[in-house]
Amino acid sequence: MSTGENIFQLIVVVAIFIGVLAITYYATRWIAGYQRALNAGKNFEIVEMQRVAGNHYVMLLRAGKDRFLIVGIGKEELTLLGELSPEEVSISEPTTMETYSIKDSFKDMLDRFKTDRNVK
Repeated sequence: MSTGENIFQLIVVVAIFIGVLAITYYATRWIAGYQRALNAGKNFEIVEMQRVAGNHYVMLLRAGKDRFLIVGIGKEELTLLGELSPEEVSISEPTTMETYSIKDSFKDMLDRFKTDRNVK
């Protein structure tokens, strides 16, 4: 094989790799949007979940507008542990990567991340 053929093959492989990455990126975004649309407007929402041990979790669920349920979840069981009023529940908005703009520089994102996390 000549050097020209090797360079051409390298360019083709890199182009295919970039194409696969682009397809994966857009497919993932589409699936996320589709899942979000399926869950929008539902009367049931997982507010918070905490692992207790192994396969055991405690979950805070919102049912309707103002009903919060605490549920214990095990490998094969689901147990209602209690109910909270809206006044007893403190819901904070998590910081997600969606709060960062793609147009921001890496330094801006890092500074904002440090500020959000109170990292020194």
